[in-house]
Amino acid sequence: MGLWGPAGWRFAQGAAAVLLAAALPAPQAAAQNQIALNNEGSRLLQAGDAAAALDRFQQAAALRPDDPAVAFNVGLALFRLDRLDDALEPLGRAREHTASMPNARFLRGVVFYRLDRLRECVRELEPLRARPQFGEQTLYMLVESYRRLREAQQSKQAFLELTARYPDSAFVHKLMGTAYDAQQQWDLAVTEFQTALKVNPRMPEAAFGVGYIRFKQRRYDEARPWFERELALDPCHTRTHYYLGRAAESGKRFAEARRRFEQALACRPQYAEPYLGLGMLDYAARRYEPALENLRRALALDPQLREARYRLARTLRRLGRNAEARSELLKVEDIHEEEHARHERVIAGEKPAP
Repeated sequence: MGLWGPAGWRFAQGAAAVLLAAALPAPQAAAQNQIALNNEGSRLLQAGDAAAALDRFQQAAALRPDDPAVAFNVGLALFRLDRLDDALEPLGRAREHTASMPNARFLRGVVFYRLDRLRECVRELEPLRARPQFGEQTLYMLVESYRRLREAQQSKQAFLELTARYPDSAFVHKLMGTAYDAQQQWDLAVTEFQTALKVNPRMPEAAFGVGYIRFKQRRYDEARPWFERELALDPCHTRTHYYLGRAAESGKRFAEARRRFEQALACRPQYAEPYLGLGMLDYAARRYEPALENLRRALALDPQLREARYRLARTLRRLGRNAEARSELLKVEDIHEEEHARHERVIAGEKPAP
């Protein structure tokens, strides 16, 4: 699920109740019913029952489809249910009205961020970066979105603004941890992630950051409690399930590994790496055709996933399809060269300030 899972989402907790007072004028009976449904939905959402809350908000929406407050609440409940694509339409309607526009625009930006639709995320969030109620979280998402879009100057500007306005922000420490991790300065990265958790014990993906470093160091027993801490915040954090699966696979706990990979896919079906993991398990069991199918699924989602392409080549060779295997190995070399060049650019131009 990533950064904006249920535990990491702060703004959304009170948004529905804030907007209830903004309902449009309506005939008295309909208005009373609408307000009652909205109030009940808001209470249910605060209690953690997003499905029941959505039902009440949709009933309210049927009474007044043109009310932006109701549209926002429907989108908010869908967001909390992780129905991200479905949330965009009602939030888009709420965005068209002045009163609900900032909140709806911000939440749409979060949805686009989680869906990796980064250009759309930037378009929604840029107008909000100066607003104090959104600034810290907005600037963090802009830093990361621009970085992943390879627009280094815009990312740097957003980072400098974030550090100037919020010098003690947990987001700043998390970004520094990510930067040090990219340079393999792992002790410094762990310190930054742990500092982020001291500032905000519920900071999304900071515990994952420590666990991921320990995983890369093959210190799997040390990685596990950090991964479990992340899952306590966000039970559907897909990367955590995936790396717990990889750790289990390394320990030859194959049933646990398969369960983790399948859980990652249940949370996020369009995630390439768990298919790689399933392909590895099938290969280890000498089930080469299923392995081939899973590895091709991984590459359909991420053609640059080097390990999946390498393992595809091995599987093809096992099946006697040597010409195809050689073709895949050439692609592996090309991807490796691209990754090396990108890493050199990071080292040269994106080193964190001391």
